[in-house]
Amino acid sequence: MMRAQRWGWLLGALLAAAGCGDSDEGGKSPGGSGGAGATGGSATGGAGGATGGSGGSGAGATGGVGATGGSAGSAGQAGQAGQAGQAGQAGAGGSGGGTGGSGGNPGVEIDFDPTLLPLVSASFPAGIQAGDPTSDKAVLWTRYAGTGTLLVRVFTPTSAGKSLLFHESVATPSSDGFVHVDADGLPALADLSYVFLEQQGGTFVARSDIGRVVTAPLPGHKAVIRFGGTSCTSNSRAPFDALDKGGELNLDFIILAGDTTYNDSATTLAQYRAKWQEQIGEGTYQKFLQSTAHYATWDDHEVDNDWNPETFSPTRLAAARQTFFEYLPIRRAVSAPDRIWRSYRWGDTLEVFVLDSRGERKPSTRNTPNAEYLSNEQLAWLQAGLSASTATFKVIVNSVPITNFPGLFDLAQADRWEGYAAQRTKLLEYIATSAIKGVLFVSGDFHLGASATVEPSGAWSDLREVLMGPGDQNANPLWTTLPTSQFEFRTGTSNVTVFEANPNATPPTIKVTFVNGQGASLFDKTYSFP
Repeated sequence: MMRAQRWGWLLGALLAAAGCGDSDEGGKSPGGSGGAGATGGSATGGAGGATGGSGGSGAGATGGVGATGGSAGSAGQAGQAGQAGQAGQAGAGGSGGGTGGSGGNPGVEIDFDPTLLPLVSASFPAGIQAGDPTSDKAVLWTRYAGTGTLLVRVFTPTSAGKSLLFHESVATPSSDGFVHVDADGLPALADLSYVFLEQQGGTFVARSDIGRVVTAPLPGHKAVIRFGGTSCTSNSRAPFDALDKGGELNLDFIILAGDTTYNDSATTLAQYRAKWQEQIGEGTYQKFLQSTAHYATWDDHEVDNDWNPETFSPTRLAAARQTFFEYLPIRRAVSAPDRIWRSYRWGDTLEVFVLDSRGERKPSTRNTPNAEYLSNEQLAWLQAGLSASTATFKVIVNSVPITNFPGLFDLAQADRWEGYAAQRTKLLEYIATSAIKGVLFVSGDFHLGASATVEPSGAWSDLREVLMGPGDQNANPLWTTLPTSQFEFRTGTSNVTVFEANPNATPPTIKVTFVNGQGASLFDKTYSFP
């Protein structure tokens, strides 16, 4: 009996260490988040107080970010987050709010106040999202269940009843109601609103919720960027306290590092859709997703617990992959529409490299010199991208950690980078020998949050990884065994992780904050990247 109990506990710990001990079921734990709003120097929170740039006068409209300045002028210091303020005179090309500067579309002032239209949630049963923002684009998403003509607008309120309009287009749903609009022509470094509008007989009759999206600065600009992220949000644990608070953080963007939904019991397209629908459409998740745009990857539970790409059912995998793209606003590559890995620049501040750490691995190669955790194509792309990037910070989003975990965690190392030692070494050696600066790994999967060095000592111990979350999941029972000499912070408390990247500090810095569902800071530290 004693032996059975001991091995039962060890099995549970092993599953937890793999980051996959729970599937669709689980109890409720404390959520997390909260924290300070954005400051004026970043891209966040309405830099409407910016002054006009050197490029010119022009008729000028009042209002929000991106409406200010001249065609090439640099903007003044942004106002505090969340305040639209009075814009400067609008020039021909409009540079915008924030010290990072913006440019492009100055917007056209129109009579428009979407809050005067009725919100008809039944027409938008999964809410709205924005994703993959650039300096002039963002993918806007909904699932439409209505019968009218659907339009989407990107705008900034100005005075009563008026808005600056930056984009308008017809949003055509797929046969199953999914809408993905790659809204273009947006001003850079701009804090914008978007809404889907239902039209009957040429008249707007209803609307969706109103979402927020921040565009990236242009190349050459170094703005302070505040972003956040999470992973591991089990469907059974809604409402999500951490995500609810995360929706109040006024972040520039968020990262969904995987296990966004737990679909393990799904086998058909209809079942995968039902799992995504219950998760993405949930109120606290919606508040989080509507608060800012995101970059998303997948982990195992979007498909099945610890699934193996070499042996998993192709039919089931196709259903899981289709649903992943249906329910998220991801900009798909024309030449490779099923590819998840991609990168996005935020001026000269940071570049986000989103990896696919699940779908291309080959477990049969794990113990060979040619181990493939990432496909060879993906690894070559990542290495080339890191070398070519002129951004101060290179944020690598890999859903499962690259850090060397000790002790009982090694019982499940086959499920992560450590189990593919040859390729892990190849990537870390490349970063070291190429003297690539400003690398930060972010990940999830393990049902714990942590700030750690990739190695406890020696080679690569100057590289850092932050495990985000858990957003809301049973805590990994092994988190307390992690040595503080390597894992400066570790927690099993549900949280949202916040990063503030400052390329203008000497040396450049990233502040990392973990905040829980009550808004309390669990950990807060600023790291230098010389």
